[in-house]
Amino acid sequence: MGVFYIIGNDKFSFDSSTEKIIKSIPNNKLMLFDAKKINKEGLDAAFFTYHFTNTNNIVMIDNFKISSMADSEASYYKELLKETPLNLTVILRDFITANRFTISKKIRLFFSEIKKAKIIEAGEIKYFESERIIVDLARENGCKISSKAIKRLLEFLNGDLTSIENEIKKLAAYTDYTSIEVDDVEIISLKTAESGIYDVINSLEKGDLTGALISLKNILEIKTDPIFIANIVFTSFVNLYRAKLFSITNMDNKKIYEIFSYKAGDRKVSIALNKCNKFTQNQLSRSIELLYNLDKDLKSSRVDNKLLLEKAIIQLGNIMDRRSLRL
Repeated sequence: MGVFYIIGNDKFSFDSSTEKIIKSIPNNKLMLFDAKKINKEGLDAAFFTYHFTNTNNIVMIDNFKISSMADSEASYYKELLKETPLNLTVILRDFITANRFTISKKIRLFFSEIKKAKIIEAGEIKYFESERIIVDLARENGCKISSKAIKRLLEFLNGDLTSIENEIKKLAAYTDYTSIEVDDVEIISLKTAESGIYDVINSLEKGDLTGALISLKNILEIKTDPIFIANIVFTSFVNLYRAKLFSITNMDNKKIYEIFSYKAGDRKVSIALNKCNKFTQNQLSRSIELLYNLDKDLKSSRVDNKLLLEKAIIQLGNIMDRRSLRL
């Protein structure tokens, strides 16, 4: 049984979990391919070599690298794998969630047209220990990391290993290479992302769609989860809509805290009350409907989440444009 391992950088390296997967495959023979240098002829030749001695071949693909590829690169590798002559078993290792690996929509879509591929999700392989991988990453960067900090990073970055590795480098420096705690994650990672999301919201409220898209691009580049972004935008517009209803009905603003179970003195409420009259009820209700549908699409559609989010932000910008006000 041959194991063909395609990796997305110039050096061949395996983390401990990858090694355990390889060792769990009986009689494996390992061939390595650099994803930046591999070509169809080389892959076909390798598959042909194993064709006469093995009933199956296994392709292990480092999907957290593939998931960050440009669409043109992804298309190239998809076509390459579609044309290989043998039945494939593909071991997918992409995102970590809690204590098991799951597969992103982009990676599922990537393999959906390769009909001959049998896909084994890495979460089905008992040797995977997500927490161990992150502990190893922290140690490689000269520090320790607490279990709570690991859990928060996994939640925030949707288990994207490449993004987690980048965040650990920043967090290690911030903690002076001592120990990363959950508060450090909140300060360095979450606050940076949330600040960028509020830049998107503020630009939309000002009718500055270009500014909103620039801010969105910046926070997507640091691998912020589109669902995380959409949730904060949705909550902000819900707050505006609730404040608008109170303004229209001339109810005592203090009751908004009681009716919608806000904490007393919550600044988000006072901000919404100050801003809500810049917009019509129609604008805000249409915005909420759009964001509600976005949430459903992000969790169910096979379309790339970044594209769904970018499209929704453009539509939201058009709704909030003062030139399109509908009273």
